[in-house]
Amino acid sequence: MEKTQEKKNKNFDPKTGKKINPTCQFCWVKKKENYDCGFEKCPGYNLLLTKKSKSQKL
Repeated sequence: MEKTQEKKNKNFDPKTGKKINPTCQFCWVKKKENYDCGFEKCPGYNLLLTKKSKSQKL
């Protein structure tokens, strides 16, 4: 298993996908430590689309 994938699984329940801690130790999408995306479940690559569409509305 890839290291970033291992780190991702530590903060999300494997059965439900819900967050265990308020921040991810390492966000595998944004490649940042202690990142809080604001979602209850990991949005995966949709995080990039969500953040981009929010910034375009401003």
